[in-house]
Amino acid sequence: MQHLFLDCSHGMSGDMTLASLAHLGVDLSPLPGLLAQAGVACRLEVWREERGGGPGCRVEVSWEAEGQPLRLIALTLYHKNWLEDHYPGRFCFEQARDGFDYLYSVDRLADLPGKKLHAKRNHIHRLDEACPGWTWAPLTQADIPACLAMDAAWHQDALTRETVRGLSTLDDEHRALVLALEHLPALGLEGIVLRWQDTLLGFTLGAPLTETIFDVHFERARGEIQGAYPAVNRSFARYIRQKYPHIRYLDREDDMGLPGLRKAKLSYAPDYLQVNFSAVECRAP
Repeated sequence: MQHLFLDCSHGMSGDMTLASLAHLGVDLSPLPGLLAQAGVACRLEVWREERGGGPGCRVEVSWEAEGQPLRLIALTLYHKNWLEDHYPGRFCFEQARDGFDYLYSVDRLADLPGKKLHAKRNHIHRLDEACPGWTWAPLTQADIPACLAMDAAWHQDALTRETVRGLSTLDDEHRALVLALEHLPALGLEGIVLRWQDTLLGFTLGAPLTETIFDVHFERARGEIQGAYPAVNRSFARYIRQKYPHIRYLDREDDMGLPGLRKAKLSYAPDYLQVNFSAVECRAP
């Protein structure tokens, strides 16, 4: 199977991306059916045309003809205000709490100071007692098989813990992590592994998001070993602080609406919650 990786750090145009894929030979015909399964009806038209002296493809996606209002997701407050200023009354907005990003100071996660994080320090002390001499190191290709095995076990356990509402999200994350581990260099990802003797205790990986923010995409640990998760978190923060001294915050992304994940992220007292909104067109232009 071949994979195509898209660097969307500055966004992307949906119809142009689909047109590019069609030009590369990707069959887009299954897409409307897949979207219909998610409750989104659309019509997709693809044709070839000459543009700028060269051949290409054009894609047109029609929603209104199927009675579907325009939906926008992952909007920041800036984007919400921009839409309200330029299209007053056209959109109805609501906060997308499940999609709020959790941002933490790198120094706070690396040092775990103060009373709020006292419990995290205690958990790591328990790990010191149970696994004396545990170490962490940058994640390498040699670590990937063990990481894949850990994620497979974590995924099965998570499916039994979380509500039915979160099952598809967990499946999507599992598939994304497998692809990420199999294509680390191409995706520009890096991470660390936590080990005790020959046992993998946990791992994490991410990538720089901006000049001052590093995005933590994935994190796994042996949940039955007290302190493994806090140790992975703290060790990665120290790794990032040492390698990228200009990074100020770790973005540990959203909680996907999963109760256990939300509780864990809030327990670290985030410095900042990035509020995101969704918008639905409630009045025709």
